[in-house]
Amino acid sequence: MAEPNRVERFKQEIGFERVAARGEGRGDVVFEWPDLESGAGLRDTAGWRRVQDFTTSDAPGEAYRVRTLQNDTGTFTVAIHVSSSGAGTARERLVELAGRTMTVDIPYVAGPAGLGDLAVVHRNPLVPDLIWVYANVCIRVDADESHVDPLAFARDLQAQMEKHVEPGASRALQITRLAVEPGRVSEGQEVRVTVQANAPRPDSVLFKVKDTENLLSKVDENVNVFRFLAKAPGTARLRAVAIDRRTLLSASSSADVEIVPAAEPRTKE
Repeated sequence: MAEPNRVERFKQEIGFERVAARGEGRGDVVFEWPDLESGAGLRDTAGWRRVQDFTTSDAPGEAYRVRTLQNDTGTFTVAIHVSSSGAGTARERLVELAGRTMTVDIPYVAGPAGLGDLAVVHRNPLVPDLIWVYANVCIRVDADESHVDPLAFARDLQAQMEKHVEPGASRALQITRLAVEPGRVSEGQEVRVTVQANAPRPDSVLFKVKDTENLLSKVDENVNVFRFLAKAPGTARLRAVAIDRRTLLSASSSADVEIVPAAEPRTKE
């Protein structure tokens, strides 16, 4: 995470507060994200192979997908972060992504103009790295010696996003059931977690469950059913996330599990 002083300097330099209101009230991007290979600058180039492709969530109210293509020239990576908690989360994600460096100042500057609500590029023109925000979406493109123009790709994707904006759609997906059985266990005992969501296409939903307190060890998962083993006493906090793989909209819910020390074996007298 970027340090507060360098973050504030960066926000001032890119006019963060001045443009912050642009994405408010517009609605949410509800878009079945296309394959990278169909993007501008990629669809006319042969030899691409997919070397990275994963979808996950690190925080409630946001999910993201990272895909990387590679050919004999270089790699092309796109990270799509979709907020289900408003445009503010997406804007802060831009700052966080830009701040993932060890430099004294965040090495990004405002631009290019007219791309989304707010866009930044790397200060070094030889680094083909671009981050922009539109409504509830933040996207990062890294062209890394691929000879693909990241701006052309970005403008093409931006034009598609603008056709798929709906009011309040980011809150349509909900977790309808989070069952934790049992809710109180001893060390060494198993906990079973079942998650259900109201998705119109259940097969498109990715479920994740994590113990934020690190008191449970996951031993198995099968679509929406997870098994954990209690490894230490305390109160475990389970965070369940449902992610629509098509749109990257998400929902989360949480539940506690009380873990008590294992009973000591009784000694024979």
